[in-house]
Amino acid sequence: MISILKQLTRTSIHDKVEACAKGEYPFLIARLRSGWLCLAETQPLRGYCILFSDPVASHMNALSIDERAQWGLDCARSGDALISVLGAIRINYETWGNVDPALHTHITPRFSDEPADRRTGTPRQAYDVTTPKTDLNNPEVVKLIEDLRRELLR
Repeated sequence: MISILKQLTRTSIHDKVEACAKGEYPFLIARLRSGWLCLAETQPLRGYCILFSDPVASHMNALSIDERAQWGLDCARSGDALISVLGAIRINYETWGNVDPALHTHITPRFSDEPADRRTGTPRQAYDVTTPKTDLNNPEVVKLIEDLRRELLR
């Protein structure tokens, strides 16, 4: 059961990267030098994004020194865009990959108006990252994607 779950999870990131390359992933924001920046499929905090490596790398240490530097720059550029567009006060970056061995970084804006008991916890500790689902029919979500894309591509 665990190996099947790992395979399905692994495939999902690979499938997302492939869909981004085809322009078919609905949460796609922009192609950056190291990968694809996408709005997360849930929005526990407005603007929560994920950067997927392309080509898919198994983890950060599988990249060359130059590729690692580019990954870091692209993460920071994504954070800069979130600060500019949303007025976030800081950005949390979480690079995991234990369940899904495909390099991706969760990029989460943090805001001054968050509840005090959640403000200092990591996003995964402070919020339910499985909800709410991102509604691509919501004009505010569509505008957010467009604004972030415009900020990153200028």
